[in-house]
Amino acid sequence: MKRSPFPGVVSLGAALALLAPVAAGAQTPGGQYFVVHQEVAKPSMVKEYESASKEFVAMVKANKAKMPHFSFNCLASPDFTYTFVAPIPNLAGMDAINADFGALAQSAGASFADLNKRSGAATEYIKEWIIQLVPELSYSPAEPRAQGAPRYFHYDLYYVMPGREAEAEAVGTEYVKLFKAKGIKNGYNVLTRRFETREATARPDLSVPR
Repeated sequence: MKRSPFPGVVSLGAALALLAPVAAGAQTPGGQYFVVHQEVAKPSMVKEYESASKEFVAMVKANKAKMPHFSFNCLASPDFTYTFVAPIPNLAGMDAINADFGALAQSAGASFADLNKRSGAATEYIKEWIIQLVPELSYSPAEPRAQGAPRYFHYDLYYVMPGREAEAEAVGTEYVKLFKAKGIKNGYNVLTRRFETREATARPDLSVPR
């Protein structure tokens, strides 16, 4: 994970809203907000990338008192994509996370810059979103098929044509009604993009045949 503040996404189906704990009372009217930070590691440097990411986790834990607003979970995909999900109370929550990163950089000093450099060298691409849960378009079965803490997540991206948002929401409402009527045991959450950034971070990795 690149060691920088989330500067901040595309509607995400499935279970991203389940990935990070949210403090009681922090729920935002209309649905919880999340920052989704996604990185693609260079195939030939996955070991270095994961090593740097573990160092970052250790650094955050060691300085947790200086980062009270920052927590995240990470999902790894077979295509070398690493997705970090962090809850925020609202869009203004980004300012608090940015301040936390500033405090971490000051506390860690040169080691923070070195870690950022090594992580960046192993990273091919970065993009970020801020997303918000849409409860009325999400479905939670009374008796879900899967029990216990989830270990696998699936999400789909749906791109809505401008001017057809109302139609898309109507389709989502019909899906909720259908799933309820049929007693489907697989639940899902719908989240909507509020902000997105993209950043190309490195030259192509020429060490791997393409």
